[in-house]
Amino acid sequence: MRGCDRSKVRTPLEEIDGSQLADRIGLIPILRAGLGMVDAMLELMPTAQVWHLGLFRDERTLRPVEYYNKLPDRATVDLCLILDPMLATGDPRRPPSRYSRTGARHGSSSST
Repeated sequence: MRGCDRSKVRTPLEEIDGSQLADRIGLIPILRAGLGMVDAMLELMPTAQVWHLGLFRDERTLRPVEYYNKLPDRATVDLCLILDPMLATGDPRRPPSRYSRTGARHGSSSST
């Protein structure tokens, strides 16, 4: 699996095959609601890089509008996780293609 390294994990019952996340993970919280998820994700992945993306929904067209973008110009990670607990800002499972320019794969994390 890309973005993960195979490894053996010792459990109290037996040793099993597992996966370890790659060292290069990026977290992209959608402002402002996604900010509340960053600390918990950093506890799980302390080496993750964090960038920010601000979107709001245009009330007339119902499409997301970008107002803040601190994504890098080039890929510096292997996997990006988009953090957005509110789907009202757009569909975080399908980031607009212009955000794919970093070359990293995009995942999503949503509590809904």
